[in-house]
Amino acid sequence: MKSLYFLSYAVLATVAAIVITWAQYRSYKKEGTPFNFTLVTVVTAVALAMWTGAALTAFAYNTNTVTAGLAAFTLGISLSAVFAWQTTRLMRNIICDKRALDELATHDALTGLWNRRIFHESVSAEVARAIRFKQPLSLLVMEIDNLPQINDAYGFKSGDMVLRELGARLREVLRTMDRACRFRNNMFALILPQTDGAAVKLLLARLKSLVTEVPFDVGDKQSITLTFSMGIASMSEHVKEDASLISAVISAVDAAKASGGNCVYTFAGEGDCRLLN
Repeated sequence: MKSLYFLSYAVLATVAAIVITWAQYRSYKKEGTPFNFTLVTVVTAVALAMWTGAALTAFAYNTNTVTAGLAAFTLGISLSAVFAWQTTRLMRNIICDKRALDELATHDALTGLWNRRIFHESVSAEVARAIRFKQPLSLLVMEIDNLPQINDAYGFKSGDMVLRELGARLREVLRTMDRACRFRNNMFALILPQTDGAAVKLLLARLKSLVTEVPFDVGDKQSITLTFSMGIASMSEHVKEDASLISAVISAVDAAKASGGNCVYTFAGEGDCRLLN
């Protein structure tokens, strides 16, 4: 009889552990409340203690100790398996949610490229690495000249299609060590470690063949070619830190836009930007 008390407490504790675990998960999912693993651990420990007590009392106080012990053991294993299954599902969901949150925190949702926060962090890290190991570093920023016209003529849905496809093409062009980021609405930045001016020209050739010469689908069996105002800046005696590198490349982009767009300018130092032939 006494083993039944432990059995009932064990069942209640196990059910409570499952309910508390899922209630916390729903709260975490809906409101962002931190998951209290300590509470779940305590309730689970109580459940295990009750199952142990049920098994021991079954052997100590029941006449048919083998049957009672096996019954308690079987029921305990069954409910523990259910709890383990539910907990595994929960932890898998939490891991998936964390990955999704990490993706949203580091990537642009539309293009799948790195976002502006990661751009600034990456530039800072790459500048420090370039200085430490005395390696070249270049930054290329490209702004779509005709995205507003695409949105006006074909709608924002078509504009989003173009941006998604552009993100995919940029990932195809770049090396593993490079990073493509969505810097602003229609502005994209390419971080190019171990890349000097000559190597950037090779990248421009690949960009031209895959990005500027191949039309983009805008729906309804229509396509359009993008034009870009591009700016390039590299680490030099005039550019020695991340802020100055970003400022230099934006100056080059502005110079390209001021000249009518659809061209590439490089930062030559001291506010001088030159058209790249």
